[in-house]
Amino acid sequence: MTRALLVAGSAGSSAGLRAVLGVIGPGCPWAVVCAVHVSPDAGDLVGAAMTTMTRADLQIASDCEPLTPGVVRVAPAGYHLLIDDGLLRLSQDEPVLHSRPSFDVLFRSAAEDLGPDLIAVLLSGANADGAAGLRAIRRRGGRTLVQDPATAEFPQMPRAAVALDAAEQCLAPGAIAEQLLQWGAAP
Repeated sequence: MTRALLVAGSAGSSAGLRAVLGVIGPGCPWAVVCAVHVSPDAGDLVGAAMTTMTRADLQIASDCEPLTPGVVRVAPAGYHLLIDDGLLRLSQDEPVLHSRPSFDVLFRSAAEDLGPDLIAVLLSGANADGAAGLRAIRRRGGRTLVQDPATAEFPQMPRAAVALDAAEQCLAPGAIAEQLLQWGAAP
């Protein structure tokens, strides 16, 4: 079974994304899937901006691609990204909490598909997207890390996850990166 690392961030998450993705290199044993709230017309701008955040190969996700260890796949603007039978799937279903991609959609699908072979990180953001999906991951035996709301530029998203008891650990972005290294994110 493929192991995966999911990283999600919204408003104010750039520094957190940089810290977390900065520890991901080409030898990473996990397939990395990243979702960021962006305008539907942002095109590939978010992926282009994120290429400097990691040493791993970073690609915009396509429908029916397999999860690949050591590769960072980013949800395209205007699409939900799901994981089903080890494949990335794209959907243009209705936005969830005004967002597409929705972190809850990604997290819930991954929880069902990968369960304990999953680590998820939820960073800064201005709504509650991701909290319920993170709780689903934790209930299925996956690991969950949430940015400490005190360190978040927009603490609403991390606070929502903490309120649902979805956070296994609540850490500053640098400490999240260190925890990932301890769990084996880099060779």
